[in-house]
Amino acid sequence: MNDLTLYEKIPKSSFPIRLLDYLNTSYNFPIHWHEHIEIHYIFSGMAIIRCADEIIKLTDGDCVIVNGNELHQGIDGKCSYGCMILPPSFFDDTHIIFNRTFRDSKVTEMFTKIYESFRKQNTGYQYEVKGYTNLLTAYLIQNHTWEMLSENLYLNRMQKLDKINNAVQYINKHFADKITTIELAKLTHLSEGHFCNIFKEATGMTAKEYINEVRIKNAVELISSTDMTITEAAMYSGFSDSNYFTKMFKKVMGKTPSSIRKN
Repeated sequence: MNDLTLYEKIPKSSFPIRLLDYLNTSYNFPIHWHEHIEIHYIFSGMAIIRCADEIIKLTDGDCVIVNGNELHQGIDGKCSYGCMILPPSFFDDTHIIFNRTFRDSKVTEMFTKIYESFRKQNTGYQYEVKGYTNLLTAYLIQNHTWEMLSENLYLNRMQKLDKINNAVQYINKHFADKITTIELAKLTHLSEGHFCNIFKEATGMTAKEYINEVRIKNAVELISSTDMTITEAAMYSGFSDSNYFTKMFKKVMGKTPSSIRKN
């Protein structure tokens, strides 16, 4: 697999289940994808996640499944949550697309047991975690499967992400320059219309919206950590119109550039 901007290479391990435990932390992580299936369970608090073309609000007891080869991003929130990451091989090379989000008392029960064992780490806890995870996986397959993908459809999803990666990599490097969808389409060897469609399908945003988001986040960094004026930060981030910059800033951040500077 190419080392692309959005692709996260998850390290191999002799223990196939990767558990991450986040307590009362901000729910904010960059947009990325991988072949692994990622399951988030919200123990308490609130979170907002983007999965492909959908923005999902999560609260206590919600479970969200990020399917393999799906772009996802933690947008906002503060919560305590568990993140379980399972490799494709855990599913015997069956390409399953799970329901994205749901609330299920049985899932709550099993996630609670998994994380109780993980936090205590008594002797042999790995076997206990693996046993509970096998039960959880069986339950999810039986009750929360959306569809089974053929090998061709699975590879097609990966190819689309590879193409989008080339465009996103270019945007992340050249966001301060003028960027057109015609240029991005040429990078991906697609027609402009086809490129725009698969970009929106994969990221949940139009290419223009993504460019603005990257520019705004760069402006936030400049406003927060340098002595640049707000106008200078906007210009260095690729905005030539200060009124448009303020409008986009409020849309993306939910607050004004001056309030960021004050804080």
